[in-house]
Amino acid sequence: MGRIFATSGTQNLLAYSGGYLKFSIKVNASRAMKVELQGPQGTAKYVNITPTAGSWQHLTIPLSSFSGINLQQVYGLFSITSPGGLATTYLVDNVQWSKTP
Repeated sequence: MGRIFATSGTQNLLAYSGGYLKFSIKVNASRAMKVELQGPQGTAKYVNITPTAGSWQHLTIPLSSFSGINLQQVYGLFSITSPGGLATTYLVDNVQWSKTP
């Protein structure tokens, strides 16, 4: 199960092309998770993360890690999932697109 923050249309986020996706996460079990951005027409790119269980962590992912996403047409601004159907409880806060680390 995951969560997607999408828009009613695409957003031009080219100004963040050298920037970062930042967020805080707390999980109940350390498991591989996918952080995904979605472009137009069902295109998506993801980065794997494995947060440590039990405490809040603040993650910063360079947007260059999502190579191939058209930042002029972003539809899904942030998605996080736990692949493989494994039950994981997680909390996410402070999601930001930033020009600085």
